[in-house]
Amino acid sequence: SGRRLTRRFIVTEGIFENSGKIAQLPKLLELKKKFKYRLILDESLSIGTLGKRGAGLTDYYNIN
Repeated sequence: SGRRLTRRFIVTEGIFENSGKIAQLPKLLELKKKFKYRLILDESLSIGTLGKRGAGLTDYYNIN
């Protein structure tokens, strides 16, 4: 019946456990707007360690 609904997801960690590298959140958000996917961000390692307030990756990049 009409258009088929397509759901796209990207799931990533804020800080990658094996390497300690930080996800490039601004780039992921830019791509999110372009390709219309849902971003699921696991901040279990980044909360308390990143950002001025320790609020994680979004705090680190100053993104609300």
